[in-house]
Amino acid sequence: MSSRSTHRGKRPHSNNRRKRRRQSRQGVGALILIVVVLIFGALAVRGRFNASHTTPTSNPGVTAQRPVLRVLFIGGSIALGEKDPTNDGYLQRAFQALSKTTDANYQYVDKAIYGANSTQLATLYKGDMSTWLATIKPNIVVISWGLLNDALPNTPMPQFNKYLQREINESLSANAKVFIVTPPVTLATYTKFPKQEQAYTTDEMNLVKQDHQPGVYAFNVFDQMKNYLVQHHQTIAPYVADPNHPNRAGHILAGKLLYEDIFRQFGKKPI
Repeated sequence: MSSRSTHRGKRPHSNNRRKRRRQSRQGVGALILIVVVLIFGALAVRGRFNASHTTPTSNPGVTAQRPVLRVLFIGGSIALGEKDPTNDGYLQRAFQALSKTTDANYQYVDKAIYGANSTQLATLYKGDMSTWLATIKPNIVVISWGLLNDALPNTPMPQFNKYLQREINESLSANAKVFIVTPPVTLATYTKFPKQEQAYTTDEMNLVKQDHQPGVYAFNVFDQMKNYLVQHHQTIAPYVADPNHPNRAGHILAGKLLYEDIFRQFGKKPI
């Protein structure tokens, strides 16, 4: 009687313990469910946040990473930026401006040779251009001979055309676009040898126009700079460093004219 009574007396406590264990398991399960919901909710929120910032580059509101385009400069001392205090000549300044205002970053390598012309590049410096094209792998080749180096020795025009055309073809074969750029006006070309310089300038421009090769573009800095001086009632004096080279102001003016000419043709898009 006593034992049965005792047994009956413990049963309610046992039921309470089982009830508490069930409640505890239910509480843990509910807690786990809440944690899972919170985790998935956070992931969903983060997913929506990322989706709003990972917009396709075709969206005009998103700026894609700018491509880097390599540019090779070929020419004489004037293309080296000679007489500019920092050697930032007209070519360098034009492409610096393009990097600042367009959708591409232009990195240039200047392989101009002091005193050289296109004939010497094919003879005295034979093989150099092939090496430059193979190692630099330029997207653009800028050919900008000083032309005075051809005018003074009276390079025959057929010879001048032959080697210039060879440089163009070699650049195109290396999958580069070609810019034929006439040089800035200098004291010598403006006053002492205006007819000779003009003859080579005109010939260069005609060569490009008559050839009609895709990927070849002509930029006549020489004539544009002459026109600028006339329109602004200026002499060449403010732009002279020595008879054969512009000073810093001359390089700045020529670089501005070249930049504006390139920008007119290509706009902000990578060349």
